[in-house]
Amino acid sequence: EWEPDMVLINTPPEHPVALDTPLLTGRGWITMGEVKAGDTVPVPDGSWAHVAGVSPVFTGLDCYRVTLGTGESMVASEGHHWLVQRSANHAPQTMTTKEIADDLRSPSGQLKWRIRQAAPLQGAEVADLFDPYLFGYWLGDGSATGSTFAVGDEDIDAFEAYLSQSGRSFRRSRDSRGRSWVVYVHKIRKRLPLGHKHIPSAYFMASIAQRMELLKGLLDSDGTIAAKDGRAR
Repeated sequence: EWEPDMVLINTPPEHPVALDTPLLTGRGWITMGEVKAGDTVPVPDGSWAHVAGVSPVFTGLDCYRVTLGTGESMVASEGHHWLVQRSANHAPQTMTTKEIADDLRSPSGQLKWRIRQAAPLQGAEVADLFDPYLFGYWLGDGSATGSTFAVGDEDIDAFEAYLSQSGRSFRRSRDSRGRSWVVYVHKIRKRLPLGHKHIPSAYFMASIAQRMELLKGLLDSDGTIAAKDGRAR
């Protein structure tokens, strides 16, 4: 069972990771070398734990660069513990970095180990966060320079219904080629990162429900269902 105070930086000397490893805390993204007692950090079940203490910096240990399937990587000591699985049907087990490196591939050459995905981060509801669904929709099909949305015929009724239910004022017109609708939503320009579409950090730290609404907006505006496997992208 997970022990809340057994966080990554509160480990025995043979378990450390590099000091420049990014770490999410209650005060934002920092590095492992910057963490201090009293910080809060996420744990695998999605909740937050308080850092009870920080060990000294250890040197002279054999280390590996561990690269995940996403392309992300980190440097960990050979004794760092990882909770891994062969597949979703196998029970998880704890292995050191060196044990994984020494048994990295199957006889057929396939990579053997996967790290279990952590549960969604349990963020607090952000009261003044701009409408996550509408913001996600803007990221997908909104104008980078304004508060207009390109909406197809198959989506226009649902989109306008959402705007009306949200109490937003809007107007619509056909685009110059007559292929879709251009919907202008009033009084939201100041809430949008015009000129640079991105997801502000406040959304990443928001509640699960708010983050799901943003994802719904992205998928409803610019998502697709793959015919091969039925996955949403």
